[in-house]
Amino acid sequence: MILIVRTVVRFNKMPLRFINVDLDIESKQPLDHLCLELSTWDIHHLYCGPSERGFLARLECANGGETCEPDSIINKFCDAIERIDERALGEWQAANFRCFDLGYETTGADQRWNSAIRHSTLSRVVSIGASLAFTAYPRNPSEQDGASKGG
Repeated sequence: MILIVRTVVRFNKMPLRFINVDLDIESKQPLDHLCLELSTWDIHHLYCGPSERGFLARLECANGGETCEPDSIINKFCDAIERIDERALGEWQAANFRCFDLGYETTGADQRWNSAIRHSTLSRVVSIGASLAFTAYPRNPSEQDGASKGG
C-alpha cells in the first residue's frame, strides 16, 4: 500500500508558515536518560521532567526553524532515535505517547500554503512507534499590525 500525505490549507486570509517540529514524549517513568542521549544528536530538550500524567519530554532539533522543512527535521529525529543506546531505547519504548508536533503560524497573508511529508518519512515515524500532529498558532497581533503597515 502506498500512502501519500500532502497538506494544503487555506484559511480566509490566514495561510500558515512553518515554525518547527517538537517531539513530545509522555511516560509513567522518567525520561532523563533518553533526553541526555538525544542531546548528543543536537536535539535540545525544552522540558524533561515530571508532569500531571507522569513524565514529559518536549524536544526540538537544533537546526529547526525557517530554513528547514518538517520532513528533514523529522528525519533527523528518526536518525537519532534509531541510534540511541539500549537504556534510552528502553525509555522510548516504555513511553505511552510519542508524537512529532509540526508547528505552524498563521501569517495573515492571502496566499496558498502547503507542506509535504514524504512516504519514506511517514514509514520511519510508524516504525519507531510515533505519531504526527499539526498545531497552528495565531500570529502575534503586534506582528500582524506591523505587517499590515508594511513593516
